[in-house]
Amino acid sequence: ERMAKNVGSIIANLQLYREVIEEREELLQTFESLSAGLLLISADGRLSQINASARSIFGLGSDAIGKPYKDFIEQPDFDKLYEVCNRGEDAPLTEIDVSIGGNDRIYQVQGALVRNEKGEPLGVVLILNDVTDMKNIDKMKSSFVAMASHELRTPLTAIKGFSSTLLEGLDED
Repeated sequence: ERMAKNVGSIIANLQLYREVIEEREELLQTFESLSAGLLLISADGRLSQINASARSIFGLGSDAIGKPYKDFIEQPDFDKLYEVCNRGEDAPLTEIDVSIGGNDRIYQVQGALVRNEKGEPLGVVLILNDVTDMKNIDKMKSSFVAMASHELRTPLTAIKGFSSTLLEGLDED
């Protein structure tokens, strides 16, 4: 009877372990499928998790996990954001420029402190969104507005000058 209870307990623990492993795998697959770059950096500055998007942003392999992030990511603004988040403070949105293989991209980085169930800090999660295209569109829009206003102002100045000359001539007659 005791043996049956022990075997039942072992089977229940195995099922619970299997569920935890499956849940972990689902979470990892979700991280990997995100289009935004996602990094989890431990409190001591080591990469705990990095998804495929973040690996491609920084040109890293999966061997970077467990190593200090500063060995791979040399961005002063990124370091400042990590430090602010690691202290538990509210971090502002930060933009970083990344150039890999001659390809310049601009990323908006958000960060937050991650805590366990007891409220103890586990590390910092950082999410990188590519905003290069939006920045380029903003530049194009500003350039278009400046050019259009200049092109409209030039003929309007001439028309204004002609009309004021005509009006002055009417007043004298």
